[in-house]
Amino acid sequence: MINKLLITLFVFSISLFGNDKPTSPGSHKKNKCDSGSKYTFDVYIPKAYAEKSDKQFPVLYISSPGANPGFMKLEKWAEETEFLLITINESKNGLDWKVIFQIQDDVVRSTEYLRKHHALQFATGFSGSAWASVHLANRHPKKIAGVFMNCHSGNGTVLQDKDQSVALVSGNTDKIHSASAVVGAYNGYRKRGFHTQYENLEMGHTWAPLDKFVENLNFLYNYQKFANKHLTDEEVNEAYSQLEKEELVAIAKLNNKNEAMSKLESFMGIPKLMKSSLANKIYSEWGNAALSYVNDQKDSDPAAAYFAMTSESSEDIIKKLPSQIKSSLVQEVRNLSRKKEVVDEINADKKFSYFDRQLSRARNKKSAIKLIPKLEKFMEEFSGTKAADKAKEAIKKINGMK
Repeated sequence: MINKLLITLFVFSISLFGNDKPTSPGSHKKNKCDSGSKYTFDVYIPKAYAEKSDKQFPVLYISSPGANPGFMKLEKWAEETEFLLITINESKNGLDWKVIFQIQDDVVRSTEYLRKHHALQFATGFSGSAWASVHLANRHPKKIAGVFMNCHSGNGTVLQDKDQSVALVSGNTDKIHSASAVVGAYNGYRKRGFHTQYENLEMGHTWAPLDKFVENLNFLYNYQKFANKHLTDEEVNEAYSQLEKEELVAIAKLNNKNEAMSKLESFMGIPKLMKSSLANKIYSEWGNAALSYVNDQKDSDPAAAYFAMTSESSEDIIKKLPSQIKSSLVQEVRNLSRKKEVVDEINADKKFSYFDRQLSRARNKKSAIKLIPKLEKFMEEFSGTKAADKAKEAIKKINGMK
């Protein structure tokens, strides 16, 4: 009896005073790392973690140039995609790389108790922490499948494993780390054959807005869950099954058809997937979403629908649609092109292309500023059009030039 009591007290003391680690769904802040480390991590655990006890969960490591990044409002996305969010709290700009690596390693090691996926782990950061995220991926290439870099090029530090993915965004008014440096890094990845994408956003030196954040994370994850070389055949087959039975069904039910098309387009960049039997279904779902989008917009904003469907990327997709859906969509686009407001937008857009070319050729602010009177006149002539809005942004860009 005494022995049983002692055992009970011992177990109770461990649970009360031991270094308990969170496993329940929700947000858990400032968890101490193992082995007497002074560093901490936050973890967000999705509800599915408690429901799917045999599943390995993909991971996103988040770093910040100023430490304590938080979850970047990604909790909803983490629930939808069943991701673990793990922050590397004390990593920040100004520290010696050896210290940053120690912090990263302490967090990675101290979160091994979680059912982290053995290969589908990702890293993201802004500015100097994007650079640190590349280092993390290079030091754990079998675990870190991709990196999302916000407003940083990596300063010459690049991913070493060509099977990893990388997404980059820059700010068009960023005066801290120029867009030209980021696009240079992107071109380097593209030439080396990486799965990569890049976008220059309307912002300064900051994190990407939430919608772009999610878009880039989906770009990385949707590719790697099919193409990652460390996946087992069983895991790949499960990814195909989940896509067909769950994800495509959920996408078809989305009210926001722009979001639906974006999600489907992220799958179209996976060569292996688009050679499978699911390719036709993905194109069909995109075509149905596009038709719904056009019907929703044709009275309220026909020009937006027209330009969305006649963009280079949309036209490439439309060519590959099943014949019946393609015919219907092409006819809808023709109908849009006959509407007066669309005709006005098309004419304005054609004329604005002249200024666009002139701006691209301008060598400095002195030569570009000569275009401002012409742009102002253009804005008066085509007031109310999207091209007039572009002219306004062009003037703003010229005035912001050095």
